[in-house]
Amino acid sequence: MIFSELITDLQNELKRELAQIRFLIKKIQV
Repeated sequence: MIFSELITDLQNELKRELAQIRFLIKKIQV
């Protein structure tokens, strides 16, 4: 795998993690 592809893959995973965390925070706040 190309290094830049690896970085892009990691960024996509982080975005998914952040989306889940934000979703949970919103649920907790309500």
